[in-house]
Amino acid sequence: MCEKPLATRLSDLLCIYGTLLKSWEMLQTEAIFAVGLVLRHSRPQVMLRKLVREDRAVDDVISVEHTEAVGWKHFEHCYVRYVPHKLDYKLSRQLLIISRGLWRRESTSAPSLLTKSCHDIDFLFWLLCSPASTSNPEPPHLPSKVTSSGRLHSFRQANKPSGAGSATNCLSCPVETTCQYSAKSLYLHQHLRAGNRDRPVNAIVPDIEDVFRNQGLPSAAKRLLEVLGEDYDDTSQVSRRNWYGRCVWESDNDVCDDQMVTIEWEDELLPFPQKTGNLGTEP
Repeated sequence: MCEKPLATRLSDLLCIYGTLLKSWEMLQTEAIFAVGLVLRHSRPQVMLRKLVREDRAVDDVISVEHTEAVGWKHFEHCYVRYVPHKLDYKLSRQLLIISRGLWRRESTSAPSLLTKSCHDIDFLFWLLCSPASTSNPEPPHLPSKVTSSGRLHSFRQANKPSGAGSATNCLSCPVETTCQYSAKSLYLHQHLRAGNRDRPVNAIVPDIEDVFRNQGLPSAAKRLLEVLGEDYDDTSQVSRRNWYGRCVWESDNDVCDDQMVTIEWEDELLPFPQKTGNLGTEP
């Protein structure tokens, strides 16, 4: 069992596949090799698939529009500071937050569609083109064409509020108190002072719980602000770490925060054997 995504580059995926084939040959058996895409196993998704594929609650499926709306707090923490996009079958999805975190650059992580929405792609394929049951010998009804377009729309310097001036860090910004992306407001006021010392606070200060327990809230707040106040300059190795206090419009993020994917089939989304008195798609 592997974590998702299995790989971030096609070359790595092919390497894993080649190694898997060699291991099967050595063991003389095809052991189960799986990726932990768990969204399809959640109760709402299982019920939705049953309604669509088994009960045919909406009759024939002509097209599906799937939207993955990422909350702005999550996006700016993970994809902007940390190292609406619709899936439209027509497949599209809107990402509202990536600039400060671990997944902010493709070169050190992967495209945001892969890091954030591989669950969604897997679920849609399971919903629409996988056999209705595991006992069905029919192969998956795979799409004939997949296209995608996206861009970095929101978190770029052109959208920086004019009142922020040349500030590159929230703690030195003149409009920090009115900015919804204020790192001080998000991590200190909305989390630490509200009693949350878990994520995302401990992603910034891993020992925040120990500081709080041994020295109290004032010391924990001081330590958090020290880290948030750290910024980079021309001599910094920017991509080697996260900058949680960095202005979201002045970060080095390059992953898409708005993207649309279109998946097409040559005939229908689902197999369509004919039935007496009922012509059309058959889930």
